[in-house]
Amino acid sequence: WTAPLFAFLREKHDTATRWMHGKGTQHGIFRHWATLSWWRNWASALGSLLVLNLLVEYATLAGDLSKNNVHFIVFIEYWLWNLPPFLAVAFPMAFLLGTLLSLSEAALNREWLALRAGGVSLLRWLWSSRFAWGVVALLTLGLQAGLAPVAMNRANRLYRKILNRSEIQVSTKPWLHLGSTGVLWHLEADQRWGFPLKAPGEAPILLRWRLGASHSEALAWGGQELVQGPSADRLFPARALRVFASAEEAHTSDLFHWQRWAPDPERSYMLWTRLLGWLAGPCLVLAMLSYAFPGPRQGRGQALGAGLVAGLVFLGLQTLFGGAARASEIPAFWGVLAPLLLLLSVSLLRLRRLRT
Repeated sequence: WTAPLFAFLREKHDTATRWMHGKGTQHGIFRHWATLSWWRNWASALGSLLVLNLLVEYATLAGDLSKNNVHFIVFIEYWLWNLPPFLAVAFPMAFLLGTLLSLSEAALNREWLALRAGGVSLLRWLWSSRFAWGVVALLTLGLQAGLAPVAMNRANRLYRKILNRSEIQVSTKPWLHLGSTGVLWHLEADQRWGFPLKAPGEAPILLRWRLGASHSEALAWGGQELVQGPSADRLFPARALRVFASAEEAHTSDLFHWQRWAPDPERSYMLWTRLLGWLAGPCLVLAMLSYAFPGPRQGRGQALGAGLVAGLVFLGLQTLFGGAARASEIPAFWGVLAPLLLLLSVSLLRLRRLRT
């Protein structure tokens, strides 16, 4: 069964190689040009964000690296593991800036004028580069829903090592209420403290469970020390609740189990963000499309400036609606959808100002 698989991979590799060298333009030189233009501008925007992130992270942790005598390699390892969570935010921004730079560059170089003279519409131009921005959209979904939570766990461990701390405060609230067992848990890095919400005599006054242990420790009413308590399977019905220290480190599939056994608006908002966050890039492009084509005596600064402002405003809207969703003021999915719908509204309002 491996022979057909290797033959398929070799065929795709040869096709990609011919395409990258300009020899695979059987689907059209126009699509080849549009795709490479979008990749080039997207890569330059993403590279700038990565360099900025590296400088900011090092400036923030340089003092702790020196004070705690931590090797620079540890910082590089931390930065690499922290890249997936950062890229989940940077990809939509690079998606917007790359598209705006690609369109404005073609407008200033008179390439767009030649395309219009040849009967090419703006919609066809954008659709021709779908294999570039479509891959980035799928990568964003994969990062947010898959790789970022896994990498965050490793990054948090290295971060604690750099700061020389046993634990750090997570961004989500460190409480887990399991109604099925009647226990309120306080989550820490490697252990949990449980407070049974039951009458005296029905349950111990205090529980402690270390991550990975088969049994917990319990303090009975009137007791003086911790003794062996209920098993972890009884205290945490789902395996996902026992594997990860917090919900933000849990895989997206496991986050469904967290939300099922311990419904919480903050975890619900996190789940919807992972599933719908990849739509931010395309919605930002639609909202800022009217700024992508500078005037005859203008440069690319207008498109770049508009993109940066739009990105900051969008992050502010996410913070505003996300805070309301986490506080249960609005449904969790509206906390994610509301900023995206506002972007689509702006795109409709600005449609009459689109001058190509």
